Amino acid sequence: MKLELKQQQKLLFAPLMQQSVKILQVPMLALKQVIEIELEENPLLELLEEGEEESGEEEDQTGKDREEEEIDWNSYLEGMSKVPERTEATSEEEPFNYEYIISKHLSLHEYLFSQLRILPLAQEEMALGEIIIDSIDEDGYLASSPEDIAQSCGVKTEEVERVLAYIQDLEPIGVGARNLAETMLIQIKSLGWDKEEPLFVRLISHHLEEVQNRNYSKIARALGIGVEKVEKLVEHLQSLEPKPGRLYSDLNPVYINPDIIVKNVEGVFIVELNEELLPKLQIHPYYKEILLRNVGDEESKLYIKERMKRAVWFLNCLEQRKKTLCKVTEAIFTRQRSFLQFGPSKLVPLRMREVARMCEVNESTVSRAVANKYIQTPWGIFPLKFFFTQGPKDGEEEISSGCIREKIKTLILKEDHKEPLSDQRLFEMLSSEGLRVTRRTIAKYRRQIGIPPSGFRRK
Repeated sequence: MKLELKQQQKLLFAPLMQQSVKILQVPMLALKQVIEIELEENPLLELLEEGEEESGEEEDQTGKDREEEEIDWNSYLEGMSKVPERTEATSEEEPFNYEYIISKHLSLHEYLFSQLRILPLAQEEMALGEIIIDSIDEDGYLASSPEDIAQSCGVKTEEVERVLAYIQDLEPIGVGARNLAETMLIQIKSLGWDKEEPLFVRLISHHLEEVQNRNYSKIARALGIGVEKVEKLVEHLQSLEPKPGRLYSDLNPVYINPDIIVKNVEGVFIVELNEELLPKLQIHPYYKEILLRNVGDEESKLYIKERMKRAVWFLNCLEQRKKTLCKVTEAIFTRQRSFLQFGPSKLVPLRMREVARMCEVNESTVSRAVANKYIQTPWGIFPLKFFFTQGPKDGEEEISSGCIREKIKTLILKEDHKEPLSDQRLFEMLSSEGLRVTRRTIAKYRRQIGIPPSGFRRK
């Protein structure tokens, strides 16, 4: 047995720092719940009623009366720590009605999180797994590349790939894939088809585009089999689920409360935080007074000071969240001003590191600030991440991927359904407008907006 000393650096988050990160990351409705929980747990915080001003240094008559009171802090703290005993329901009490319990349909992310918790992963891997699941879209696909996730988490890409492999074994089968081919490969391996018929792997890996275009003769020549055999293989593939996440999609309408509002006031765009639904808090003046008077035993004073520190930290975190969100949003629309004036077709390429540089913060701070947040603009409500795009260049002018997708969508909407536009034809039409985009990129953008190949659009 060999003993050796090894020095290494680790980034450890204190509980208060974890709370600060969480407050920045959560959207408005989730923040409302965080505030309500903190209000229940910390007696030094109180709700500031509408129209009421925060208490200052002034004292009212009730404050003067309390100066004469003798406070038994031991009894007070003991009462707070006790849990009420269960008692039998009396005849006057209304019996519990189990019909009040509403069964909740699990979302895709909730279902994946419930499975993640029973995987044999270390704590750091579990945290990485949660980040990967957060990056899975409603169709069940991984929206961020492992390289991007690794960079934002400060880990190696191999570590992300290893945890991703665990997640790809979860249900629904095929979840966590990066593209259609990968989700189909995951599904056939789970069903054992790859061992029964190795041609499935070759068909999916190298000939999926020909399958979509129904070019079975070309596939048959490449695989050295008959066309009938290809048709049987394709028939099996059609039983797979191309969007595994939609099995858990919520069919009910989702009502979005935007976290941020951009208003056009006489030609000037103003960024405001939407705080309508958020409870307003203040530190209870009674406890301020207790600390000033320095009454009670040491244990009681220590408890009050600790809760005071937590309350001040929490209020500061809320204020810092507000400043960061406004700062990041203003930086976004410094670059995306043309969107506010002319709409989504005028989006320009923008990366998070560019906004981080403008705000003089870390890129991970920008990522947390925009996560799960929505913004109301003159053109509708959008996720904040919508404004981070990248794409090819049109001469000296940059054209975002969002702009290219909008143009492709518009051209297809106007096409003749008897003669739908092929990717090659779309390439020629965009090229005639001076947009240099490869045919492969057009096919990728078309798939991203959920439009099938021309062969499937023909009526």
